[in-house]
Order: sequence, then C-alpha cells, then structure tokens
Amino acid sequence: MSANHAAFNLIFRFVENYISPIAGRISSQRHVMAIRDGFISAMPFMIVGSFLLVFAYPPFSPDTTWGFARAWLDLAKEFEGRILTPFDMTMGIMSIYICAAISYNLGKHYEKSNQLDPFMCAMLSIMAFLLIAAPKTNGTLPVDSLGGTGIFTAILVAIYCVEMMRFLKRTTLGSACRTRFRR
Repeated sequence: MSANHAAFNLIFRFVENYISPIAGRISSQRHVMAIRDGFISAMPFMIVGSFLLVFAYPPFSPDTTWGFARAWLDLAKEFEGRILTPFDMTMGIMSIYICAAISYNLGKHYEKSNQLDPFMCAMLSIMAFLLIAAPKTNGTLPVDSLGGTGIFTAILVAIYCVEMMRFLKRTTLGSACRTRFRR
C-alpha cells in the first residue's frame, strides 16, 4: 500500500466518522431544507434564462465566415432586445422566485402541524422582499437588487417572515390581533 493510498484512507475515515454525521444533521434542519428546496424550485427559471443568454450572445467570433454561425450571429444581433426580455424576466428577478420558493417550502414544513398556510407565507415574503430590496424611488421600482445580487436578502427575508408569522400565530399577541381585527 502506497503512502498516498494510506493518506487517502485516513482522510476518508476522518470525513466518514466526524464530518458526515455533522453534515447529516445540518442538512436535515428545516431552514436548510427550505433553502435547498427553494433553489431547486427556482432552477427551471435559471435554466431558461441561461439558454436565452446563449441565444442572445452566440459562442462564435464576430468575424466568422461559417454559414450557420454567421446566420446565428446576425439573427441574434437583430433580435437581441426581444431575446433579452425573457432573460430579464427570469434571471433579472430571480431573487423574487427564490424568496417565494423558500418561504413556501418552510411554510409547508409548518403546515404539517396546522400552524401556517404556505401560500400566505410566500405572498408575505414577496411583499416584504419588495419593500426591502426595491423601495419606490421617483415613482418607479428599482430592479437592481431583484437579480442575483439580492439572493442573500431574499433568503433572510423568506426565513424571517415565516418565523415571524409562526411566532405571532403561536403567541397570545397573535391571538389578540386576530380577535381584535376579525369584525
């Protein structure tokens, strides 16, 4: 047995005995599972956006003379705006999808114990995320933080909103609000 093989076995045993149990416990935590499932739910939108980006900017040199590549480049240049509009609607507002999906999945976890409605969790999280990430300025909503730059904020807002809804529903404060405003 070589020294490299022995070192590999030592590292493998360490990972198997010490790291794997910790990673298993972390991966079964409800917030981590909601984040994982939220990103998986948003994946189709990201895939469509990625394909559209390849269509808008073909992987060929602009001075190519090959027929197919030249036709694709010319077509992409002519319809660039039309191709990039769906790209902006997928990748440009990706944080909204992720925020809704994470809060929905976390709400589904609490739905099992009749605590929360997942759809309401998603709607509240989208509203809160838009208030935080895209505050109205000069009559318009800035979209700078709705793409990839707002993902971390979307994760925090989604988890916070669902946990706050659960806390308010569980406590007497939430009961008092429901009783008072139910006329």
